[in-house]
Amino acid sequence: MIKKSNTEKIILGIDPGTNVMGYGVIRIIGNKAELVVMGVIDMRKESDPYLRLGKIFDRVTGIIDSYLPDEMAIEAPFFGKNVQSMLKLGRAQGVAIAAAIHHSVPIHEYAPLKIKMAITGQGQASKEQVAGMLQRLLHIQQDEMPKFMDATDALGAAYCHFLQMNRPETDAKHYSSWKDFATKNQSRIKKIREMQKIISIKNGVTRMPEWRMAEPVNFEACDGEHIAIVGPNGGGKSMFVDIIVGRHPLLMHDPDYDFSPSQKTMVSDNIKYITFRDTYGGDNDRTYFLQQRWNQLEIDENTPIVKDKLEEAYQMAGEDTPERRALQQHIYELFHMQHLMDKYTILLSSGELRKFKLASTLFSEPRVLIMDNPFIGLDAETRDQLKELLKTLSSERALQIILVLSKSDDIPDFITHVVEVKDMKVLPKVTLAEYLAGRESVPAHVLSPELEQAIVDQPYSDREYHTQEVVKMNKVRIQYGERIILNDLDWTVMNGERWALSGQNGAGKSTLLSLVCADNPQSYACDITLFDNPRGSGESIWDIKKHIGYVSPELHRSYQRDLPAIRIVASGLMDSVGLYVKPKEEDMDKCRFWMKVFGLEGLEDRGFLKLSSGEQRLVLLARAFVKDPELLILDEPLHGLDNRNRRLVKDVIEAFCRRQNKTMIMVTHYKEELPACIDHSIFLLRHTND
Repeated sequence: MIKKSNTEKIILGIDPGTNVMGYGVIRIIGNKAELVVMGVIDMRKESDPYLRLGKIFDRVTGIIDSYLPDEMAIEAPFFGKNVQSMLKLGRAQGVAIAAAIHHSVPIHEYAPLKIKMAITGQGQASKEQVAGMLQRLLHIQQDEMPKFMDATDALGAAYCHFLQMNRPETDAKHYSSWKDFATKNQSRIKKIREMQKIISIKNGVTRMPEWRMAEPVNFEACDGEHIAIVGPNGGGKSMFVDIIVGRHPLLMHDPDYDFSPSQKTMVSDNIKYITFRDTYGGDNDRTYFLQQRWNQLEIDENTPIVKDKLEEAYQMAGEDTPERRALQQHIYELFHMQHLMDKYTILLSSGELRKFKLASTLFSEPRVLIMDNPFIGLDAETRDQLKELLKTLSSERALQIILVLSKSDDIPDFITHVVEVKDMKVLPKVTLAEYLAGRESVPAHVLSPELEQAIVDQPYSDREYHTQEVVKMNKVRIQYGERIILNDLDWTVMNGERWALSGQNGAGKSTLLSLVCADNPQSYACDITLFDNPRGSGESIWDIKKHIGYVSPELHRSYQRDLPAIRIVASGLMDSVGLYVKPKEEDMDKCRFWMKVFGLEGLEDRGFLKLSSGEQRLVLLARAFVKDPELLILDEPLHGLDNRNRRLVKDVIEAFCRRQNKTMIMVTHYKEELPACIDHSIFLLRHTND
């Protein structure tokens, strides 16, 4: 039996399961938590389901008798469509709860999403990410980490409850609500609102050296301020945001938060951080593969549609009230979501996915909303809609908005202040007017004359292949269920032409490129000829891909392994996602050359997942150019790049297109992103199925 003082509190966490049930116990001393024990109840050898339930009751009872927990935190069953599985899991949870009730231990139930948000700041975090963060927070040695992650999931429930109970009151006097306080202090209310610091960080230094900025962080976000965080790629913007949301514990003093008038106390409930990195499926879905978006064989009755996922997000965010339903409908109307409701989430276009993720987040009515590059992938009309929505929300609700922007031109007019982050330093906050007045202009030409000429003079490949008609499509029709994406499209791309492909979100731009890249299986049913080869005439997709250099949101999403950056570039020589054949030394020299062109010298051995999103995009661009392709396909290539790198990439494209027999297709929603070499254009309209 564990001994504890009157100042200690013991929390037992339980992760229910019918085969393996996890448990974790932490001791709270003051405002610090430490690990006592964690493990699992293994019932896989019990074939009788009722004996399994008996074993759960006996073991949980024994744990309670041994560690005398003051409270128990248990993970709620997740949403699922398999009724039998949910029933079994519910029984297991009920027996664990019964054991706690039998010992008069108070019980607190937390949804998996809430636990993940509390521990990692991400509702879609993987089990590995939760375990890794708990290892750091509780200083657990590697040899103490359990074999089964059910144990760390249970520990996460306990630690989530510790965070929930550990948040201090925002006022020393105890009022029943912010409305109660405002009613009793009318003469003070304006003064307090002016002084309220929602987020305050003073001389912040992370405990873990690998997450530290070059200088201590000082930052305040006050009520009424809406802030843009800007700076160059790799300058430290994402790491700074991680400090703001409390993802990395600090030495000395943690950030101070004052979320009033919100009634919620947890940081993860009040600060929502969403990123827009061209992802399809879950943010941590390591099973995603490049052709998955186009492969209809992967869609079945269990594949989620937008309507169901939005409703699930709504239910997870709070109680069902008339006021929240009105907010839900308001968001749907402003974003024109109705035509997306029956669409599979995996088939959402890049812009549609932005709307989906933002709507899901706004249901929870956060006090602070942090968005990483929210405007990438959106057409001009949708960008304006989003800016107007955010402006309306910022003025009508107690919502502070923080935008992390790589492109400073995207700063909306409702932003009041700007914080610049560069060289891993957080500069003092300034007003928007002050920032715009002092903003440095980007040179008209960034690529050095030496590298520009080196690109033009690169030796041509021995496998150089030329055809007059690179792409020829005749009456192409692509349809998913009742939704028509492309209808009777005729398009011919001749050798040496440079095309701009543009159009509304959901109009089929990425679908069209999937046909050119041989990733879409529907191409076999269409009249399409690529490099003189009609689809279905016996050529493999690799016969086609060997002529193409390619970068796209889907490709970026496919790279989930932390390979050295130079190996990612080298994979472009093999047309593979990952590198499975050792390149020749002369091929590695090509990789080094193109990394130098894109300003990536010194990052050759850096893990891909340790790079900033902008640096990752530059690596994938180097991958597209490395084999000197006959056809260069660039789908939103400047996403996430700062102003200087955007100019650099345009310079590289223009130099490359000066080479003989080079054809290019480029997709962008920004006209100013198009290089001067563009000589043809095609604009797609979204099909209405009328």
